[in-house]
Amino acid sequence: MRCLVDELSLPSGWRRDTLVAAVAERRKRSITLVPVRAELVQYGHSGLWLAREHDDVVLYADHTSARHATHIVCHELAHMLLRHDEDPATRADAGDTRGPGSTDVLAEVRAAVPTAGTVRAVFGRSSYSDRQEYDAELLATLVMSTMRSHGSADRTASRIVGSL
Repeated sequence: MRCLVDELSLPSGWRRDTLVAAVAERRKRSITLVPVRAELVQYGHSGLWLAREHDDVVLYADHTSARHATHIVCHELAHMLLRHDEDPATRADAGDTRGPGSTDVLAEVRAAVPTAGTVRAVFGRSSYSDRQEYDAELLATLVMSTMRSHGSADRTASRIVGSL
């Protein structure tokens, strides 16, 4: 996982758009981020990955801090980097796009994501094995530790993660 992080070649003090661009380049697919109402994210979690024919879309809860939103995005990108979409056992039914209260998630994001109906697979956190979930969270944490802001809490967190 450290090799994956190193291969991203993120600059010190990177921003979310820098990370997204690095992962998109590595996968040779564009990635669109879409903030949505928290209740629209499938299964009540904070993030959701929609794999479309030629690109990817990451939905994340919009009423959270910028740092938490970045971590949510990192988690979904980690699943991409770890190629969890290549395991047929993790692919949710692309037609099952209803969230809590029978809200059609894709219908809600169509304005922000043109041609959202071309989704071929939906990856919600509950669609992954426990091992895949653990690995994605660990990779997301490792990526976040490279952000290196000037706050002492971030330096402490980086040292803790570095000792893993």
